Amino acid sequence: MLYYLFSVFVAFFDVQPVQSLLYPLHYICLICSNYFDLPLYQINYLFCFLVSFILAIIFRFFTNTTLRHTYSTVCGVLFVIFVHGNDVYHGLCSVIIVYIIMYLLPNKFGFYLVWILSFGYLMLNQFYIQYLYYTKDNVNDYTYTQMFLTLKMCAFAANILDGKASSQSLSSHQQKKRIEKYPSLLEYLSWNYYFSAVLIGPFFEYNDYIKFIQHSLENPNKRVWDTYQEQTWFFYLCEILLKIFVLSLLVIKSYDYGVELLYDEKFLSEASIFYKLYYIWVCGILLKTKYYFLWTLVEGSVLVSGFGFNGYDHQNKLWNRGYNGSFIGVEFAQNLSDVVYNWNKKTERWMRYYVMYRIVKRTKHSKKSIATTLGLLMTIIIYALWHGFYLVNYYFIICVVIFNITYIYAIKLIQPTIDSKPLIIQQAFSLFCVLLPSFSLNYLCVRIQVMIFTNSYYNSHFLVKQ
Repeated sequence: MLYYLFSVFVAFFDVQPVQSLLYPLHYICLICSNYFDLPLYQINYLFCFLVSFILAIIFRFFTNTTLRHTYSTVCGVLFVIFVHGNDVYHGLCSVIIVYIIMYLLPNKFGFYLVWILSFGYLMLNQFYIQYLYYTKDNVNDYTYTQMFLTLKMCAFAANILDGKASSQSLSSHQQKKRIEKYPSLLEYLSWNYYFSAVLIGPFFEYNDYIKFIQHSLENPNKRVWDTYQEQTWFFYLCEILLKIFVLSLLVIKSYDYGVELLYDEKFLSEASIFYKLYYIWVCGILLKTKYYFLWTLVEGSVLVSGFGFNGYDHQNKLWNRGYNGSFIGVEFAQNLSDVVYNWNKKTERWMRYYVMYRIVKRTKHSKKSIATTLGLLMTIIIYALWHGFYLVNYYFIICVVIFNITYIYAIKLIQPTIDSKPLIIQQAFSLFCVLLPSFSLNYLCVRIQVMIFTNSYYNSHFLVKQ
């Protein structure tokens, strides 16, 4: 019924006229798609990320606040139309409905209503996409954009509710991020459709974004080129450009380490166990490089637009607000908790502040450990639901949780014995503690890909011949 109503709505507000204006750009992407033999939607994504750098430079020359909001909103909406077409209305209608709800009901009822509707509509869309395209590859899934709009809508409802509460009842984070003055519709849309981060995130706080638009995030009197000439800013930009170059090479190299080999009968029977271990580890690392690559592109666009400033560290300016994933932090983490912290950092932070801490705070239980466990459990459930209904996602999350609990407990038992051994044994054990989580993570990543390609949840272990 909802999709019937949506189709009727689209019939009256079809974005085809807008898409026709963008046709020359679509044609360029189509040529690149045929040349590189990649799906068109992936080229469209990449094209938008690259264009966002140019738009970010232009954006820096606008000083009028209203013009900056308008520019950001229009560019963001055009990006979504360019990639997803009429599916832009899924997000646009959702954010406007949430804006109206919190304007009329800035209380707990409105807060819970927004969370139920936002996550409910996201999950409905994800179920619909999965139902239609579960056995198909290279699907242009508009729910990726909807996922990050959902985070923003839920955070908006929470911050509006905090704006009505007394300061004594709020944590330091809630006091900094609460919204006391209801924003205009343009300000709200500008935040949701900020062009540098509209397609795949990451999540940014509303108050931080408004300060950035109003030039009060860093120095309101600074000229455009003053920032570009700063040494720390220039070093960050060079670092990002270097990371983009290296990661692009790794993404290209990942095609030489496809998971298809891991369910090839000849490879399974002839390859040695050590080569299999090596191949799985490298394949798992390279599988994740496309995420690092896209996140780094977004980080670069955010930096160029001026939103990268993130405070000070020992009197040196930090420009890492758009930083969303650490290659070293993930691939060489000492446990899988560190992996969660370093992977999709902005989403992890959102889950921590808007789910776990709030549940722990509201839980009426005398034992803090039980409240924390309950908060952690609910965070894991919401994180899993946010990713959709694919069984492999739940399999991965459950495996990570079980491995991490087992790993931490085992290390606590073994560590006292190792501490009394010679230094070389201690160093070997430290190296083992780094390699084991890394291999376990990459093994899970590769196994999930094999499960998807073979459409099998049973015969997917490939260290031994099937």
